[in-house]
Amino acid sequence: MLPELFTVLAAAEATETPADVGKLISGFVQYGVLGVVVVLFLTGLIVSRSTYLAVATDRDNWRDAHAKESEAHQATRVSLAKAEERADIAVEQGRTLNALLSELGHRPDTTRSV
Repeated sequence: MLPELFTVLAAAEATETPADVGKLISGFVQYGVLGVVVVLFLTGLIVSRSTYLAVATDRDNWRDAHAKESEAHQATRVSLAKAEERADIAVEQGRTLNALLSELGHRPDTTRSV
C-alpha cells in the first residue's frame, strides 16, 4: 500500500498537478479501522497523548495567567477609584478652605507667579 501511495504522490509532484486526495484516503481506508485511524492521525483529528498533555498544560498556563491578570486589573481599578475619591476630597477641602478664607477677608495674591 505505501509504495502505491508514494508512487501516486511522486507522479503528482512530477506532473505538478494536485494529488487525488480521494485516492489517497481510499488507499488508507481499505485497511479497515487501522486505515481510518491512520487517516485521522494524519489529518490531526487524533493526536498523541504527549501532544494532548502539552496542549492541556499550555491551556492551563494561559488560564492561570488570565486569572492573575484579571486580579491585577481589579486591584488597579480599586486603586484608581480610591485615588479619584481622594482627589475629590482634596478638591472639596480646597473649596471649603477658599470659602472660609474669603469669609475671613483674605483675598488670593494674584500678583505672584508660580
